[in-house]
Amino acid sequence: MIKSVVIIFLVLFMASGCAKEPQVADETASQAKNLEDGVTQEVSTFTLSSVGDDGQSNWELEGETADIMEDKVNLSNVKIKSESMGSSVTMEAKKGVIKKSENKGTFKDDVVLAYDDGTTLATDTIDWSFKNEIATAPGAVFVKSAGLETKAMGARLDKSINKIQLNKDVFMNTPSGTTIKCSGPLVLDYKENTAVFKDNVVIENPKGTMASSEMVVFFDPDKKKILKVNANGGVRLIRGNSISVSEEAVYFAEEGKAILTGNPVIFIDSKEADNAFAQDRRP
Repeated sequence: MIKSVVIIFLVLFMASGCAKEPQVADETASQAKNLEDGVTQEVSTFTLSSVGDDGQSNWELEGETADIMEDKVNLSNVKIKSESMGSSVTMEAKKGVIKKSENKGTFKDDVVLAYDDGTTLATDTIDWSFKNEIATAPGAVFVKSAGLETKAMGARLDKSINKIQLNKDVFMNTPSGTTIKCSGPLVLDYKENTAVFKDNVVIENPKGTMASSEMVVFFDPDKKKILKVNANGGVRLIRGNSISVSEEAVYFAEEGKAILTGNPVIFIDSKEADNAFAQDRRP
């Protein structure tokens, strides 16, 4: 029988150092007995909260319906709100499963995380650790932030909630038409409006192409465009047939100019550059 009841477990899944004795509403005492007997209890509203040492909620989970079993809870239409460091993120999903013995939850189907600055992350599945407030997405993820659209495979979000790590096969598209791709990872700090791309990074626009081992990109969130790019490690700047090579470079997007440092070399055409690279690779 479906009961219209709110089950509130305070500090059931607490972060380390914040654990307190669980408090369960009196009206659920008989339900706990049913769980011990292996009986599934179905309720119409489910709420789970974590309270920190300061007495304020770190996160709160709500489910429209819940099937409560001995070691897990099956949820529908889930919503989680997490607060930390003065910022907040809300996650919604069609389905969820909480494994009480592991202090973890898996949430599936139309999963969307919305940050307080308007940044959103969409994916099919999120694994959430209630103990340390780390969320991971194993599949394809899609992020929108300040006009930037990014897709990748896999993501990790930790308690700081100011940063999103996209694991691999990253591709970012900007409103100006500039694209950036890398093998990954990419760490997006949406509060500082920076993104750190690593491994086989390539940025392209109609003015040319720049490639390097790592790039730090600075964005203007209001104008929704790239301000500056710091490139490090094996920098190659390609414009037409000319190729410039250096260890480091700074690209100023608005001016459309780049400053190369660290023994820069300029080749007039790509064949000259290829010949030079081939000689460097000879034993």
